[in-house]
Amino acid sequence: MSSEKKIKFFSDFVSKREGKDSYIVGRRKLNRYIEVSDDAYEIIKSIMELENLELIKHELSSFSTYEIENFISELVELNFLEIINGELITSENIQKKGISFPWISQRVLKIIFNKVTIFLWALYISYVYLFLFPHFPSSLLDYTNIFFSKSLLITTITVTVLDFILVMFHEFSHFLSIRLLGGELGFIGIGRRFFYFVFETRIDNIWLLEKPKRIIVYLSGMLCDITLLSFFILVANFTKVPFFYNISRVAILLLVVGLIFEFKFYLKTDLYFVVADILNSRTLMSDSLKFIKNCFKYDGISVVSKYYSILICLGLIIELFILVKVGIPTSILAVVQTYNNFINKEWDYFWSNLVVILLTCIELFFVGMVFIKEKLIKSGNSSSQVKGLKRYKPTNFG
Repeated sequence: MSSEKKIKFFSDFVSKREGKDSYIVGRRKLNRYIEVSDDAYEIIKSIMELENLELIKHELSSFSTYEIENFISELVELNFLEIINGELITSENIQKKGISFPWISQRVLKIIFNKVTIFLWALYISYVYLFLFPHFPSSLLDYTNIFFSKSLLITTITVTVLDFILVMFHEFSHFLSIRLLGGELGFIGIGRRFFYFVFETRIDNIWLLEKPKRIIVYLSGMLCDITLLSFFILVANFTKVPFFYNISRVAILLLVVGLIFEFKFYLKTDLYFVVADILNSRTLMSDSLKFIKNCFKYDGISVVSKYYSILICLGLIIELFILVKVGIPTSILAVVQTYNNFINKEWDYFWSNLVVILLTCIELFFVGMVFIKEKLIKSGNSSSQVKGLKRYKPTNFG
């Protein structure tokens, strides 16, 4: 075999069948995968078996030399090939920042999450939502529950801390599910969402899991929210301690808003990934947005993307509902409460509340500026994306 024609994938290169006419291929260490058609996989399979470019071209006589070489050049660009034409290619080095919790093993999680515990969890959830929830005294979206104190500073700190803790539980549930179903996969890191530091679950190689397991991982955060919501409903129903009651009502509001957030289909929420995976559409969001931007007249997209555009519009209606139901009334009540502090000469409350309102306005201004800046940067970089051969339909996803 001529070393000048040698071609070889990196040792961590993997492949698996995803559907009737598609495969998922990629590298574990890079957490980079593409979905390819049967035609593309024929080339990949020949590379793995023959490891010689001349033999591959001879074996795949139904493909032109241009098609084979063009597809191989894409594999090189993706850093999938270790050797091409006898030359060694340096592997990318992606540093993983975060905590992997090595002591939380798959074996331990399988002991905890067994059929008995899942059955008991289902009984508990059924009890709360079938027997307690119908008799809950007020609306779950009652924004007045936030204002349990005259001080907006205390209210803001309480909401911020609670929201941080609830998001941490939500993300950690994603981590536990991927560790349970995928072994060593997944780790927790700290990310930035505008000006805030938040916990983020970084799931490596999720595409190596079977589709039902991937869907469980996507939904695990919402299942955690539903479980936490049931707990706080339980506390609010039975506690006689004002502090626990107030905290529970604030947590209930935050969790309900968080669950509704998942139905904002114009964002890539957990629920979006469930829908996209079920429909086998890796470009569902971009195609649907393109359809909407063309006034629902674009013919170059799939039927599922056209239908998903309806869900995007529904997501915007949900956003408007939350704004009218919670966002605007909360802001008005905060201003009214501050005004009443001024009228009643409650200067300590007035000045602290005024500072909170001013800081909130400044924050919203900067959030808007950051959002606009990121949109401009994204639009400027959109022309540099790699396009694959239509015949092979390579789809990038992580």
